[in-house]
Amino acid sequence: FADGIASTGWLYTGGSWYWLDPEAGGAMVTGLHACNGSAYWFNASGAMATGWVRDGGTWYYATGSGALASGWLNLNGTWYWLDPSTHAMATGVQTIGSCEYIFNSSGKMMANCWSNGDGSWMYHSSSSGTIDLKGIMTDSGIQLIDDDGNVRTGWIESQGSRYYCSTNGVILTGWQQIAGSWYYFNSDGRMATGWLNDGSNWYWLDSASGTMKTGWLSLGGTWYYLDAARGGVMLSNGWYWIGSTDYKFSSSGAMVGAWVDVPCYSQYPELPTGCESVALTNLLNYYGFGLGKTIIADYYLPKGSNGNFVTAFDGNPRRSSGGLMGCVAPAITIAGNNFLRAAGSGKQAKDVSFSSISSIKNRLTCGQPVEMWNTEWGSWPGGRYAARWYNGHSYGLWGGNHAVVLKGYDDEQGIVYLSDSINGNVTRNAQVFFGTWQQMDSQAVVIE
Repeated sequence: FADGIASTGWLYTGGSWYWLDPEAGGAMVTGLHACNGSAYWFNASGAMATGWVRDGGTWYYATGSGALASGWLNLNGTWYWLDPSTHAMATGVQTIGSCEYIFNSSGKMMANCWSNGDGSWMYHSSSSGTIDLKGIMTDSGIQLIDDDGNVRTGWIESQGSRYYCSTNGVILTGWQQIAGSWYYFNSDGRMATGWLNDGSNWYWLDSASGTMKTGWLSLGGTWYYLDAARGGVMLSNGWYWIGSTDYKFSSSGAMVGAWVDVPCYSQYPELPTGCESVALTNLLNYYGFGLGKTIIADYYLPKGSNGNFVTAFDGNPRRSSGGLMGCVAPAITIAGNNFLRAAGSGKQAKDVSFSSISSIKNRLTCGQPVEMWNTEWGSWPGGRYAARWYNGHSYGLWGGNHAVVLKGYDDEQGIVYLSDSINGNVTRNAQVFFGTWQQMDSQAVVIE
């Protein structure tokens, strides 16, 4: 009371708001009540409520101002629907605008899942919460039906997702073979795409069709292998033979190494300076030609003098002195093609000098070993003691000049595998090997 007159309207006291109804002579209200055009809820002591409140069997939400929310309400990422007229929280199937939604017993809008509606009826909500599929729960699973109650079969597309129903309309889940291709359907029936882990193995399902892929897969510049013999499982954690090449895969499944079985003849004692021709012999024998180690040097390698080491061997590979005692990639390319023509082969030797390291490794990944120039000791060379221009490039001979066959690499270990006519089958530090190769004019020859 103020001056003996009962107060009306809003009253703030003791940290709470109260409504003293002007139409009831200032009587304090409780429960659901309209005040100045907005709905509020007051507890038994008359204090205005905020947050969730329950009146009988109905839930309401009072905002920070105390006014009851209506329409869509998002709380911590969860959507609710409060009736615009009564402010009551919705549960079950509701038509809002032109769309149907389903809310669980706590009022949460369901999305990306199946929900039990009325008895045996099942409703599937899309990511937006709208009901996109309807079905009936049977002993075999959820049987899809259309708006007329007809059973749906085969492929079903809805809201960007694909499903498959058996001949009796039941949505399939798990691994399924359809028309000769394998697919995986999640527990809600949606077809999976992309990477899939079934609890023990990884698989790749085509991002468009959903079909399980087998064989090689390139994603973002990384290669993976899905092994058909293992049911499409992604290979990982080790070396695996695929075709004629041994490949290494990391724990993530990324291909990180490759190795091919190149034979390794020693150049000694017959060819003390013949590493280039013996490396070519090892390369050719990988392709099954079965050459003796002196055949290339004696019959197919051009010999020269007067400083021509580019298109011929300057000196004699059977001797340890005389001339420059070496040759470079063009001479070995010529020798290789001399032999291949005489053998009636459709293959050819190719000078791939000045390639990038990645392209050289890509050749190995495709099962193609590479003859490359390095040093006898496997690290940085001595000085460049001879140089000539040929076909727009400078080729040189360096201290420690030596030719080997690169037959493998392991990026995890940072090593390369070599067939070396002096040192045998060896591994080298990859960074040092490729750095030396680049310093020595990036010379390389392949057979293709």
